[in-house]
Amino acid sequence: MKRFRLPRLKLKQRGSSTAPKTGSQLRFIVGATLVLAVFFWLGLYLFFPAQALKSRIEHELRANTPAELEIDDLKLRFPLGLLGTRMKVHAELPQKKSLEIDRLSLTPLWRSLFSSDPGMNFEARLYGGALKGELRRQGGVNAKGNNISFAAGLAEGSSLAVAGVLSDGRFSGAYPLRNDTQTLLDLSITGAQLTGVDAMGAAAPALSLGTITLQGTGKGPSLKISKLTASGGDLETSGTGTLLLTEPVVNSRINLSLSLTPGAGFDPALADLLGLVAKAGRDGSYRLRLTGTLASPRLR
Repeated sequence: MKRFRLPRLKLKQRGSSTAPKTGSQLRFIVGATLVLAVFFWLGLYLFFPAQALKSRIEHELRANTPAELEIDDLKLRFPLGLLGTRMKVHAELPQKKSLEIDRLSLTPLWRSLFSSDPGMNFEARLYGGALKGELRRQGGVNAKGNNISFAAGLAEGSSLAVAGVLSDGRFSGAYPLRNDTQTLLDLSITGAQLTGVDAMGAAAPALSLGTITLQGTGKGPSLKISKLTASGGDLETSGTGTLLLTEPVVNSRINLSLSLTPGAGFDPALADLLGLVAKAGRDGSYRLRLTGTLASPRLR
């Protein structure tokens, strides 16, 4: 008699029936996510409220700073950022001055987004050079500029101005200025000239100052100028002192001790004027003090 036996069931390998299903689900999820991301960014770019945001930025700057901003064009940058072109900043310094920016880009400072002090990176192209750095919500500023051409008047109502190229400039501090923050200022200006000296009787319209170097450190608005030199021009200069920054910046107070040594190319008419302010030492240098404000400096 034959024994009755149950038929053997073939066991399926674990995961063999679910693998294709799981793989297809994963591909579907990834594909759907990519499609949604593409449509999200496409919609954001197509319907980005550039005009409304541009007006908002101009209003906020005008309301919170002593300056006005005009933006000709504003666009969204990938993945998250803004790009402004052909911008103008108007400020009273104390006379109204305009700063033209060819291009300004703003992007998130990614490593700070989940901190208590988030910020953004900025990069501007202006006057043949670049200015870049980072801004924080609590006012921290770190900036570096290079190859920026400029001309700045020395005093209100005066024809004198300093012109040159900011070959390397660094600033670290806060805006608005706070007493609890460390401040650093380091500037190097090449091809510096003092223009408008012909109005003082000089034969040439400009006096060459060569390369100007300024270094200062401090806390908050109070800076100690540890180095101020002008070399390679018609007038060698060195000095130290203090600078008390205020808003507006033209009202910042200065107190500098200077040593001026005329070179071979120094204009005789300017030498006579310098002799009225100070007496030349045995080495031919003139020692004097520069006080007052940036808008109205006084020599003595």
